[in-house]
Amino acid sequence: MRNKQDLLSLLTFLGVWVFMMIIAQISLTPLFKWFQTPYHSMNECMTAILDLDKTKDKVFFLCASIFQSLVGTIGAIFVFIRVFLKKPINSYLQLRNSPSIGRIGWFLLFLLLSYPTISVIYYVNMALVHSDQSLLLLENKLIGSEEVYILGLNTLLFGFLAGFGEECMYRGIIQQKIAKMVHPALAIVYTSIIFTVMHFQWEGIIPRFLISCFFGYIFHISRNLWYPIILHIVFNLTQVFYMYITSVLGSEIEFSPDQRPIVYHMVFLVISWILLYLFIHFKKDIFKIKNESTSTS
Repeated sequence: MRNKQDLLSLLTFLGVWVFMMIIAQISLTPLFKWFQTPYHSMNECMTAILDLDKTKDKVFFLCASIFQSLVGTIGAIFVFIRVFLKKPINSYLQLRNSPSIGRIGWFLLFLLLSYPTISVIYYVNMALVHSDQSLLLLENKLIGSEEVYILGLNTLLFGFLAGFGEECMYRGIIQQKIAKMVHPALAIVYTSIIFTVMHFQWEGIIPRFLISCFFGYIFHISRNLWYPIILHIVFNLTQVFYMYITSVLGSEIEFSPDQRPIVYHMVFLVISWILLYLFIHFKKDIFKIKNESTSTS
């Protein structure tokens, strides 16, 4: 009976999320008029950005996406917890306690040491999966813009709103609900599958799944959502600023693996794995369950 209630609650949240996304989409009409755009949908605007690469279209698309994120995702989270569950948001999402700065630092170092492996997996993923790269091209046209105000919009959308909203949704609600029905490890995997599929970017599906599993595991062992939120924000912002700096310096962003010799990658990987082994050996305590929450959902 308990599992049925949790499943019904999860389905209710997904229904609320879909409803709020529809509301956000309908509410974009005044925004189209305010920007005086010739487009009638986000898809038309996306096509224009890919074809014409106009700054005004980028600003509109980013502003509309920020609005969708606030109303559709964060709004759905608020409505579900406060209206349907009638619970405090901070306690339900495990946001009541401040995270340990030292522990955040160690988690970030682990991510940094893992980056060479993630990069190689990404290149292999791209070689194996040949999909429509329009979303990837759009993302890079937006993030790769040289205008500082567009950088600010990208920082807000891809950094803070994506990191906060996605972690509240996937880890704070979905993973917690699934974990009440199955083993925590399966809850992390199932949530990461949903997280990965919902991004609709198949060329990065494997590394995105692995990173999502890492965020899910960090939430599981800490019971503090601030850790995956901060890690997600920093991870996204690193990519935003890297691509911005690359654009300002005049270097093209390549989507295919670079042409460095295979020996270069192998040496880099071996060094990375040695450092990861030493890290896990000497700092394994940070990956042990340390419940930092004073409440349950």
